[in-house]
Amino acid sequence: MFDLLLTNGLVVTPSGASKLDIGISDGKIVSLRAPGAGAPDEARETVDLKGQLVVPGGVDPHVHTNSVLPTAAESGIMCFGPDRVSEGAIYGGTTTLVDFAHWKPGDELSESFARKSAEWGRLYLHRLRAARHVQGTRNSLRSFGADS
Repeated sequence: MFDLLLTNGLVVTPSGASKLDIGISDGKIVSLRAPGAGAPDEARETVDLKGQLVVPGGVDPHVHTNSVLPTAAESGIMCFGPDRVSEGAIYGGTTTLVDFAHWKPGDELSESFARKSAEWGRLYLHRLRAARHVQGTRNSLRSFGADS
């Protein structure tokens, strides 16, 4: 039994777009198959995505967090921290961020990475917060006509 079953969506994969059902367990996609193929799937929750497009989460390979905003360096205005940047990314469908680790003169590169890792370290638990956004997305899907 799946935790969540997304049915009848037009799912974009590397090989193209196909109408597929998506089975999710423990927060991971564990099944992709054509609707009606095989025995009916059971799930704790089912969302009908008929007429909806389903795309993988985006990757932003260049973000800056907790650093001086380059266009305002003299003023010392800082970029938002990982918490705000990642929350905004989730709302926009971006699920992976690659942050810039600032090197300081005299540092070993590993020290730069360690500082940046320390900033983000607490956000490995950010998945819990993201789950609340996912629930909100399910509610939004329903308000746009997707059935559960």
